[in-house]
Amino acid sequence: MESQPRYKQAGWSIPHWSSAIDVSPSYTRELIAVGRIKSVKIGSKRLITTDPAEFLASLDVIAARQHNARVAAAPPHRRGTGERE
Repeated sequence: MESQPRYKQAGWSIPHWSSAIDVSPSYTRELIAVGRIKSVKIGSKRLITTDPAEFLASLDVIAARQHNARVAAAPPHRRGTGERE
């Protein structure tokens, strides 16, 4: 029987968070700087409080919104002819 963790992880170091989503630590710092992910500083250590899985899921939502906006903005086509109306 597998034991369940007693708590949900609340913070990740920059190297661990970066490794979790396979990006460089410098890119992770850029995400912090522009406010895409949240972090706190405790002494000299910075901990990221945005869950890596939640961040990746937010990218799916953003991509879907961008796709829907492109589809809505595309000019209409005649069915089957490929010609624009």
